[in-house]
Amino acid sequence: MTSFGFDDMKVNLLICMTYCLSNMEKNLFYIFIVLFLTIT
Repeated sequence: MTSFGFDDMKVNLLICMTYCLSNMEKNLFYIFIVLFLTIT
């Protein structure tokens, strides 16, 4: 059951990152996504 909580948190973080980086370069955005997926 806790796995759903972690998945939901990841989704929220990705959405937040999307909004925060939407004004930045797309390349930097994808780099952040890759780093995020690699760390988690």
